[in-house]
Amino acid sequence: MRNYLQEYGQSVSNREADGLVSLQFAAALAGVVEGGQRESGNTAIKTLTPQHFVNFARYEIAKSMGAQPGKQGIPAQFFTPEGDLKSPDSLSQSDLSEFSTALENFTFAQGLSNLGIDFRRWYEVGAGP
Repeated sequence: MRNYLQEYGQSVSNREADGLVSLQFAAALAGVVEGGQRESGNTAIKTLTPQHFVNFARYEIAKSMGAQPGKQGIPAQFFTPEGDLKSPDSLSQSDLSEFSTALENFTFAQGLSNLGIDFRRWYEVGAGP
């Protein structure tokens, strides 16, 4: 799924409209895993929330667009000393909410205000009733 999100981030950065398909694939696949776990009752199947994947999609967009420390609304604390944007997995749970909000604001500024809504909708379709 991360490959799909990475492809999506790069396509947004390159202003390629067809990249939305990668976001749809990632959302549907994540939803299918959640739905399969729920239907089977198999708690060994690891599922992640839609927000987890939305954070990664926004991270890939910001990374692909060359987000810089302290600019574009993303605080410097979310970058490595080398200036690379930290991934959501590298942050503590207590920092994740602020990071998520900063990336949401970044993607909104890029005209992507529906990213989270769209992802959740496709996720729910994949997960089933």
